[in-house]
Amino acid sequence: MKIGIVGTVFENTFGVRKTYMEWIDKLFPEANITIVNAGISGNHARTGSKRLKTDVLKFNPDLTVVCYG
Repeated sequence: MKIGIVGTVFENTFGVRKTYMEWIDKLFPEANITIVNAGISGNHARTGSKRLKTDVLKFNPDLTVVCYG
């Protein structure tokens, strides 16, 4: 399973990325999961949506998470 992520919430600060990985591992313990983390601090919906295709969707993820905080 490949998960593509874009947004500010998934930037690797305060252990957020680690927390999400632990949660995903508990939900799908047998899955081989690859995360494409395209989170950039300070991004907002307008700039992030412009990056979605080039930074995330080009990897053909099974699941895409878009989240701006």
